[in-house]
Amino acid sequence: GLKERILRYEEIGKGEGAEGKERPFESFSIDMDPLSKKESIRIVDRYGNVFYCRQQSSDAAGQNDHTELIRSVRQPILTSTDMQHSQDYQSSDVLKRFAADHESQETDCRGIQHVEFNVPPNTAAKIAEFYDRVFNAPTNLITIPSASSDDSDSGSATTIDVAVVGIGSVNTTTGLTSQSLIFRETYLPLPVYDGHHISLYVGDDMAGFAVALKSCMDAGVVWVNPKYEDKVTNLNTAKKWNQFRFKDILDLETGKQVFELEHEVRSVNHRGWTGLVRR
Repeated sequence: GLKERILRYEEIGKGEGAEGKERPFESFSIDMDPLSKKESIRIVDRYGNVFYCRQQSSDAAGQNDHTELIRSVRQPILTSTDMQHSQDYQSSDVLKRFAADHESQETDCRGIQHVEFNVPPNTAAKIAEFYDRVFNAPTNLITIPSASSDDSDSGSATTIDVAVVGIGSVNTTTGLTSQSLIFRETYLPLPVYDGHHISLYVGDDMAGFAVALKSCMDAGVVWVNPKYEDKVTNLNTAKKWNQFRFKDILDLETGKQVFELEHEVRSVNHRGWTGLVRR
């Protein structure tokens, strides 16, 4: 399993692992997940991203949620032979070093349940409102005690707000979504935005995708990244590329940017869509 493979890198040292491949992460720790009471693995990659890997839930409700997550967001496992058959991957140094050796090789990763971002104080409510009004996404705003790691320059503040934006499939029994974006306020200094991005699939068909595009155009956030070929500024170009981009999350009352994150918003006709459920 994942734990055993990671520990093999430690046995040999900080260089190569037992399979002779470079270690694909910066550091890791093994902890106890407070909710499931099971071991979880915290992995920090070479870019500073933090991954919390935990076992699939054993209770019936959790099992169903995880099964739906796996079913709805299934993605292909990239192998070293993909470099030979697809121009998209021929120049990928990451794929060359870390890809699976063959298609039948299994992966321990069953899906990404949520992605979390640290955001400035007093922005979570505005972020939730943005996704609610622009994408009609289910959102929730919760207030939690401020952790010690969030207390720098917080003054007398003892709580922070967290915006939870639901994406993916909806469990009709619990109302929970299979995936979510989490925006957690912090009083700690945030690094300068470095251009990282997320990809989302919207709508059941092109009509639903067009509605999302119109909402973003009405909000004035549709954006062209000069680094890429897809220069989408209207519905015709969006249909050509089956996607559009935006990066400014706005306070919809003032029009001011509250957070910067590039979104690559795709239709289910995009060639990257391999899921079984239209989202």
